[in-house]
Parts: sequence; C-alpha cells; structure tokens
Amino acid sequence: MHWHSYHITILMHITWKRNPNAISDDEDSKTMMRYHFYISDEKTHDSYLVQHCLLLHWEDIMKSGFTPEAH
Repeated sequence: MHWHSYHITILMHITWKRNPNAISDDEDSKTMMRYHFYISDEKTHDSYLVQHCLLLHWEDIMKSGFTPEAH
C-alpha cells in the first residue's frame, strides 16, 4: 500500500453568523451555519492552496451580503 497510496487535500470552512430573523425564545435559531469543503489532488499541500481557498470563501461570504468585521 505504501507505493500505491493517493493523497488529497481536504480543507473545510465553517462560518457561524447571527441570524437576523431569529425567534427570541428559540436558542437554536439565533445562529446560522454555512460550511464549505475544498478537495484537491494537489500533492504539495502548501499555503498557496490554503490562501486560494480562503479567498474563495471570502468572496462567497461577501456575495451573500454578509460583511464580517474579522476573518
């Protein structure tokens, strides 16, 4: 198996934000979660892939109309 193994890179982002339409009595409705998975067959596992995925994630956040104070 040593000579025939394949490597992939899996990067996952989970974004939590406050729900503007939350029901005051329901604790579960006060936050919203979005998740993103990035899967690549790149063998180097370097920071360029991570930076690329972070930029894709940031663009998706901005397109959704959410403007966070920190990333």
